[in-house]
Amino acid sequence: MPSEDCAKTCLELFCSAVQHPERTERQRALKSFEQNFIRSGITVEECSRIFDETYLHLLRCYGDRFESVRTLAVSAMDTLLGKLPPNDYYLGCIVPVLAKRIGQAETIEDSEELRLKLLDQLETLVAKYSDPDAARLGDPLLKVLDSVVDILIKTLRDPFPAAQKKSCEIVIALAEATPTLHYRAEALVLPAKSILTHRHSANRIAAVEALGVLSLHILSNGDCVSDIIMAVSPLLMDDVPFVRRACGRVGCLMLQKLRDRYSFFHRILPLVLNCLSDETVEVREDINSGWKEAGELYYRENETELSKIALIETVPIGYPVERYRRPTLACRAIVQRSLRVVNLVLHEMEEWKDNIRLHATKLLKQIVLHAERTFSTLFLEVNPVLAKACMDAEKSIVSEHMLSMFQKYPTIGQLRCMRTLFESCVQDEAKCRDVRKFAVLLLDPEVCHNHRDAVYQRELLEFCSTLALVGQKDEALTARLEEIAVGELDDVASEHQTLERTLYTVALKVVAFCYGMEDRASVRDIGMTLLGKLDSNVERLHQHHLASVLCSIGHLESENVDASTSIILLCGIVAVCGLQYMSILPIYLNVLSGLIEDNCIATRAYSLKAFVQLGALNFESLKLVAFPIMSRLDDPSGEVRELAAVCLGRLKLNVVSSEDVSSECNNERWQEILQQILSVMFLHLEHPETKLRCAIFDSLKRLHADNRELIERLANNVPSGCSYKKELEAITSKTSSV
Repeated sequence: MPSEDCAKTCLELFCSAVQHPERTERQRALKSFEQNFIRSGITVEECSRIFDETYLHLLRCYGDRFESVRTLAVSAMDTLLGKLPPNDYYLGCIVPVLAKRIGQAETIEDSEELRLKLLDQLETLVAKYSDPDAARLGDPLLKVLDSVVDILIKTLRDPFPAAQKKSCEIVIALAEATPTLHYRAEALVLPAKSILTHRHSANRIAAVEALGVLSLHILSNGDCVSDIIMAVSPLLMDDVPFVRRACGRVGCLMLQKLRDRYSFFHRILPLVLNCLSDETVEVREDINSGWKEAGELYYRENETELSKIALIETVPIGYPVERYRRPTLACRAIVQRSLRVVNLVLHEMEEWKDNIRLHATKLLKQIVLHAERTFSTLFLEVNPVLAKACMDAEKSIVSEHMLSMFQKYPTIGQLRCMRTLFESCVQDEAKCRDVRKFAVLLLDPEVCHNHRDAVYQRELLEFCSTLALVGQKDEALTARLEEIAVGELDDVASEHQTLERTLYTVALKVVAFCYGMEDRASVRDIGMTLLGKLDSNVERLHQHHLASVLCSIGHLESENVDASTSIILLCGIVAVCGLQYMSILPIYLNVLSGLIEDNCIATRAYSLKAFVQLGALNFESLKLVAFPIMSRLDDPSGEVRELAAVCLGRLKLNVVSSEDVSSECNNERWQEILQQILSVMFLHLEHPETKLRCAIFDSLKRLHADNRELIERLANNVPSGCSYKKELEAITSKTSSV
């Protein structure tokens, strides 16, 4: 008795403390609740008594004006709930308070973290009183179902992402915990649909899963189920693979468990079949497994009919077994009885959005693979839609409308689709004529100057390879006399070019854009391979066509901006082709030397990257570029300083003949300029930047090979106590010994 009296006194003190006007007193009492009352080994009877004595005071603290007190009260109730038996009395005490705090039309609880904590408590209650068959506890959640649903209607629209996601999880848990969710399931559909466009992929996934579960509990409103499917379908085009997988899983769930699911097959199938063509292997394999399970269920339900078909079925003659694995009999049967879906697919194939058309085409492919011979009944409906994109063999392969749209809005998907369509057509005179149209299209700057996407560049080169192959089958490219009119920049007069020059121009530009980018090495290799296909002697290609490419580059004299396309292209071409073509490049050497001193760091860097490939130049050209390069050793950018140091090592005079008087004079003048450059390079050997010093030493080694006497003389004049004296001696002695 004394211990009971003591416990009762403690409870009275606690109840008095949580009502104290001072916040610190209330906090202190709530913090010590678990330590003072919920000890290990406490009996159920003791917990029930503690609840009876304290629950009113704890629940009143849910509305305390201090967030810290409210948080401690919720934690104390969580601790108490963990010890209490699943008696619906407790459920009826707590849920109404939760509904008052987070289930009202207006936001009562302004703390996001505390709203999430209250939802955690609701989730705990749903799990604690779970009774799916109403056999263990008599479905206690039914008594508070309206309050719980009212809470979820509000919290599914909570601006706090974690609260939204938790609400979706509670919807799924509630569907598993009570057999009576169907009374209010429809009320949760609209709030859950609002999350489908959330910026967080985890929330979109949770919403898709919640809607899938809700659809199973809508017993009489078929329109509501259709609305759910229509709302989820756009997420089949989501950028995140796991969101697309969630859509496919919901489709498989509906195929197996949806009430009256046979009548919804034609609406559900796109959710599943689209995922079978997904670009992510994990998505395809996961949904393929669920699709087979749905087929197995359908087979068991229709075994009498399907078993007879299975006995006599054989693989159709000509079936592409090397490319596709034939779907199971039951999966094919589901599609074959649901061909109404084709009408929806044909409608979406004519949508103006690329991604919708692409997904509709993938879906049509899966329908054809599953429907097999039954699809022939729809030929008259499908053919006109397909004919809008491509024509039969007697006409042009691709309509003018498609070409013009691609020219305005070139994308990877369109480029890939057109290339595949072109490759698949029968080789005939019409196809050879179409090479003209595609060559003109690919040469357009809007198409071939896209240098930011490696996948796009790869597709562009693959298309050029295809065109080259078709052209070579018609007749040798180098001997081709037919000409193609190609519009160049600034609406200048059309320049007539052979097919070889056209493809050379596209390939060279792509290779030039890839110069200096390690992640584009594979694209650059494809481009060089294409140039080799055009002519095994690539140098001859440059001699014939390089001047034309350079003449097409414009806007070099305008005010430059960061990563200007024309600058990148010119520098890349110089780097790829080198300067052995000085008869073509004098005017561009002037431009490049000016770009070295441009205000934009990126422009200076690109220009110097071009000069890394510098070959021997005449004196006037060397004089033009040497001092601008040298001045960049003091550039504010570390990358530019390092590139300048590398370029200085590439400066070399092109001596025509040692007996030529003018050549000897130029050599003497170059030695005077080089002496000034070397003095500046020596000065920068004291720079604290390690990469710059290493680049200068490497350049000195290169220059020493042709200017031994000058460099050794300057190195000997360096004081012995200088920090870089030993490195200079190493350069001169090593090279001399060699």
